[in-house]
Amino acid sequence: MSDEKSLADEVSVPDEKSLADLSVDVTPDLDPDDFDFEAFLDGVRPARRAVKVYARADLLADLDELEDEITRATKSQDRNRLVKRFEQVRDEFYASGRYFVVEARSGEWVEEFQKQAEKRLGVDAGLDVESADDLTAEQIKARQEIGMLLLAEQVVVPSNATVAGLKRLAERVPGEVSKLIVAQTMVNRQVAETAKVLTRDFSPAPSGQRKAPGSTKR
Repeated sequence: MSDEKSLADEVSVPDEKSLADLSVDVTPDLDPDDFDFEAFLDGVRPARRAVKVYARADLLADLDELEDEITRATKSQDRNRLVKRFEQVRDEFYASGRYFVVEARSGEWVEEFQKQAEKRLGVDAGLDVESADDLTAEQIKARQEIGMLLLAEQVVVPSNATVAGLKRLAERVPGEVSKLIVAQTMVNRQVAETAKVLTRDFSPAPSGQRKAPGSTKR
């Protein structure tokens, strides 16, 4: 060359589009971390949900009466006495609570359990009937019996929960047993990571706000 030029001066710089046509993407495909499936299975445990069942639901009537007396009290001395009594009874109610734990079972397991229970009891529970309106009174009774057997099977805490015991509980506090049935349905169907308890916010509550003993906000 007559005039001195560097190699860089001789080579034209391609524009962005040309560069894209000339280049090749060699980025490796994303590969999630591998893991030992058998070891993972060894660590798998059925989902569980805990429900607090209260034995002293009868105290709610006392609380209703005390609440009415407090609102009608005209003397501060009487009101303070009634409030103190209200708090004592309320604490007694909360102290009667115990956590029951319900463990999940698969849909296939539940269906097989129901079929075997139907045979064992010698009843027709109408398990193939889709609409409850088409069930006979006998079938409804049989389903309730099988349902109680299933609930007793899935309650793992207390460990000695029996069908007879759950029936006694249902006779005395049917609403509390209904909570167990709801938990049973949830734990059998709910994807574990969608449980609301995972997103609970335990940030300090604003000053001046008090929670009743044993109460939780969901």
